[in-house]
Amino acid sequence: GEPHWGHILVGIIKAIINDTYLLNNEKVEKIKAGFDVNGIGVEALIDSKFKPKNLTEKLQLCKKFINDNIMKWEDVPNKIKRKLDFENHWATNHDYYSKSVWWAFKRLYYMGFIYKGKKICNYSVGIGTNISNSEAKENTLKLSLDCITFSYKLKDFNDANLIVWTTTPWTIPSNTICCVGNINYVLFEYENKKYVISEFAYNSNKKKVSLANFDKSKCNIIRTFNGSELVGLEYEPIFTYNNFRQDKIYHGDFIDEQKGSGVTHIVPAFGEEDMKICRDNNITDYEMKNLFDPLDEKGNYTNLCPELEGKYIFDKDTVNIICKMIRD
Repeated sequence: GEPHWGHILVGIIKAIINDTYLLNNEKVEKIKAGFDVNGIGVEALIDSKFKPKNLTEKLQLCKKFINDNIMKWEDVPNKIKRKLDFENHWATNHDYYSKSVWWAFKRLYYMGFIYKGKKICNYSVGIGTNISNSEAKENTLKLSLDCITFSYKLKDFNDANLIVWTTTPWTIPSNTICCVGNINYVLFEYENKKYVISEFAYNSNKKKVSLANFDKSKCNIIRTFNGSELVGLEYEPIFTYNNFRQDKIYHGDFIDEQKGSGVTHIVPAFGEEDMKICRDNNITDYEMKNLFDPLDEKGNYTNLCPELEGKYIFDKDTVNIICKMIRD
């Protein structure tokens, strides 16, 4: 983008260092101008402004945009009396820069510092690529999404229904396990059915945990117990797309009784904590061979979830379909 005061401040500091050497009669070579062109930012801008038809066109537009912007910078060093070589400038999208990064990577590999594995990253469905933590905090759009409350029927434990609350309804078809914490839970009866939820959530008036459908005056608490009693129990799956699911309850240190129902549904493909607990319990490994991921690079369901194929995860209509499927 355009030069701003932050660039100029750093440029002045560098110019002072250079000039100090010159004043001491030391030889100073003309420094090459260099540009970190921030690929993600450029891609996002080109996508929104030109909507390129394919990758080739997109790359050409990105390169032109970068070169046009570099020309805007030529005047800046002169104004602050800083000598820079623009004719032989370097930029992070140049081939030789990429090759130098690969050279460094190769050196690290031969030194034994590189291992093969996979990790959960921030991801942009808008441009179809993973992004860094700092990039994830920039250019974000807050979406108004539904949180939903649903339940899994336990195969034991008085055939009770385990109440789950989630902020990401689109992950439910990929459920692998559920987690409970070292907190108190209640087993209660309502209209001849038994339910389990955290004691805090049961007593809370927070609507988002959603016991709003229950008439509390008709609820009968059978007993209060620690979450450790639930660990190891199995539940009946709602969706059976995921061949790697375990349909089992594990302990999770991250469970906060003041959030949700005290029960978290876990999907290792879409969460860092989810992945950690699955690795810790040997449900998946570092190569993620047994990982269920039913989404394409644009956030649409693939044919791994036939009834949802082609649906975009953040569409309200998609959430409504998932809710209907759960009710059915």
